[in-house]
Amino acid sequence: MARCRPGDLAVVVSAYNRSNVGRIVTVLRLQDERDEFRIENNAGPVWIIRDAGGRRMQWCSPKTGKRWRRVRGPVPDSQLQPIRGEKPRAHEATAPRTVTKALAS
Repeated sequence: MARCRPGDLAVVVSAYNRSNVGRIVTVLRLQDERDEFRIENNAGPVWIIRDAGGRRMQWCSPKTGKRWRRVRGPVPDSQLQPIRGEKPRAHEATAPRTVTKALAS
């Protein structure tokens, strides 16, 4: 099961190219056969991501050693940690009336 979803912001927590670790990215969509630059990953889904700051990231082919620097490209789901806010708990959803009244005065 994938941890990320399209539209998520995520942190790159692991990468073949260490310079990509810690980058904040936007998850765009799942990789498919029309993508010219692909990662073969039998361990799970691979996402097409975009660097949230518009900076180039580095990809490298372990087989050929060829390197690419692009703003968007493929990253395995297992190397991403989604950033999502938690839904407020029922008792946190609204401020108590006494606090709301005090702030209004």
